[in-house]
Formats: sequence, C-alpha cells, structure tokens
Amino acid sequence: MKKFLDNPYLGLFIGLLIPFVFGLLFLDSLHIPFNIVEILSFLHTPSLIVKFICVSLFPDMGLVYIFYSLDAWRSCRGIFSAIGIYTMAAIIVFFII
Repeated sequence: MKKFLDNPYLGLFIGLLIPFVFGLLFLDSLHIPFNIVEILSFLHTPSLIVKFICVSLFPDMGLVYIFYSLDAWRSCRGIFSAIGIYTMAAIIVFFII
C-alpha cells in the first residue's frame, strides 16, 4: 500500500483535483448557481480570482502533511508540483489580466 501511495503522479493528480473540488464546494457555499457565465461574472476582477485560487490551495497543504506523516515523499513532490502550477496560474492572472 505504501508503494502505491508513494507515487509522484498520484500526488500531482490529487494535488490538481482537490483544489478544484474545494473551489466548487466554496462556490456552492456562496449559493451561486453553477452556470459558467454567472461564475465568471462573480470572479470578474483578477484579485478575486487570485484569492479564490489561494483559498483553494489550503486542502493541498493538509494533504502534504498527511503524505509527509506516511513517509510518501514522492507524493509530496507531486503535490508541491500541483501547488506550483496553481501558484503560477495565480501570478499570471494577477499580473497579466
């Protein structure tokens, strides 16, 4: 089981999926219907998009702690790669858009 969990691709997949799901749950808690036009109108300013991305990364930090305590170092690297991808997206949105 430990060998299965110690996989960088698994960490990357989970690290990319969990913030997306957490972001959808966050939008659901605000009672915004899941219409793409209305979601984009809610996130109309770059600062809101950056804050939304940063808030969505909190579950990844918890996952890093869990995999760290299980000694799954390669999975931690995959999650850190996903955090880096989301961080680069937030920086690009903040400075370019």
